[in-house]
Amino acid sequence: MKQTLALVLAGGVGSRLGLLSSQRAKPAVPFGGTYRLIDFTLSNAMHSDVKWIGILTQYRPASLMDHISTGQSWNFIGPYRQLKILPPQYGRHDRDWYQGTADAIYQNLNFIKRFDVDLVLILSGDHIYKFDYNDMIAYHRKSGADLTIAGIEVPRRMISEFGIIYTDTRGRIVDFVEKPAESKSRIASMGVYVFRRVFLETILKQAVKRGFYDFGKHIIPHVIGEYRVFMYPFSGYWRDVGTITSYWQSNLDTLRDIPEFSLASWQVMTNPGHREHGVRAPTIYDHTAKVVNSSISKGCSIQGEVVSSILSPGVQVHQNAKVCHSVVFHDTVIAPGAQIHGVIVDKNCRIGENAHIGQAMGEDWDPLTSPPPNNTVIAKGSLIPADTIIDAGSQIDVMDKF
Repeated sequence: MKQTLALVLAGGVGSRLGLLSSQRAKPAVPFGGTYRLIDFTLSNAMHSDVKWIGILTQYRPASLMDHISTGQSWNFIGPYRQLKILPPQYGRHDRDWYQGTADAIYQNLNFIKRFDVDLVLILSGDHIYKFDYNDMIAYHRKSGADLTIAGIEVPRRMISEFGIIYTDTRGRIVDFVEKPAESKSRIASMGVYVFRRVFLETILKQAVKRGFYDFGKHIIPHVIGEYRVFMYPFSGYWRDVGTITSYWQSNLDTLRDIPEFSLASWQVMTNPGHREHGVRAPTIYDHTAKVVNSSISKGCSIQGEVVSSILSPGVQVHQNAKVCHSVVFHDTVIAPGAQIHGVIVDKNCRIGENAHIGQAMGEDWDPLTSPPPNNTVIAKGSLIPADTIIDAGSQIDVMDKF
């Protein structure tokens, strides 16, 4: 059986993540303390024994490229395995930027032609899930499909966020609507595609000539009916962390008593040599520390209280400080007496003494069942002065910087 080539779409702006993606590509956003979003897609590919993979970058790619490096952390290195970073093919026209997901693949058809493959697996670099792609590939081959799309059932309130799939009783897709206001179907596209290679090359050449640059908006609706397009039903945990609330909720999902998605249940690979990990000392817990249902990374120093939160390497929580239902990125300092609740704090921030940020501590609020309408986000490198009060839902990028 021929091998499959995987292409990862990792160049989107990710504007709905606001301050978290303003200085980095969305797939490079930290997750779960020590990971980046793209680690999950790359780990899935590694465990599925994908040997050749291309990463399509565009928006602020520096930190993402630095993190991926040669691909060695995911075993994409050696004579029979390869990972390649694929930026836009710059030329003399604005058109040379990727115009959409389909255009990004079209601009890399020459890369695809280097490999003796009959299938192309197209993935997103910013989803949280565990998936053996071999199961979907076997389904694709058995159905004789030109294109197979992974689908998952989502709550009705979320259908307007995704491309929605309609199938017949055999699983063949009969309709596809991008982000409808209402829908009888609740099956959402996961942005995971298996294409027959020859079909992909042919349809992209035709589509780009007509100004069709996106899979969800243009390609998929166009090919349904004329070609064999099937839906592969996925039943595990999957989250598109495209919004602040979904990103925050997915992090906290890993802390549930019986987590829907356990970071300990499988091997998620990351780059251990990345500069932000470095050589970190073990975490120090002072005699005043209190930690409940939280994930604490290496190099942290805990003197205060941490409840249902995720701390990346190097975070300091000083005496009488409290971090509750929050996600705190690398090397941030929570000064004595400061309190943060339902907050996402980016890297290298300092929360001043007795500052109160986010949800009021006294409120009866269970974030695992009823998240707040808006989370507070503190931008990378921010310095929050002592005694500052910042309400829930604020996006803070106006304070002094370190």
